[in-house]
Amino acid sequence: MKSFGSGHVHTYARSTHGDALIIHAPSTAFTARGAIDLPALEQLGVVEYVCEDGSVDAYFRSIPHLVEGEPRNIPEFTAHLADLGITLDA
Repeated sequence: MKSFGSGHVHTYARSTHGDALIIHAPSTAFTARGAIDLPALEQLGVVEYVCEDGSVDAYFRSIPHLVEGEPRNIPEFTAHLADLGITLDA
C-alpha cells in the first residue's frame, strides 16, 4: 500500500485516495480546530507508522502527561503575532 503523510493541518485524520493511505498528522504544539473538512481528531499527539510485509498503516498516539493549551491564551504567542500585525478572533 502507498502512503502519504502530512502534518500541515495540525489535526489527525486518515483517508484513502485510490490505494493510497492519506494521513494528516497532529501537532505536538497546538491544534488548528476546523482546519480541514474531514472527520478529524483535534488533539495533540504523534503518528506511529507501521510498515510490514509491503503495507503501511498509521496510528494516532497521544502523549502521556501533555497538557493542551489554547495558543490565544499564551501572552508570548499573541505578542509575537501582534508584532507581525496579526490578531486572532476571540
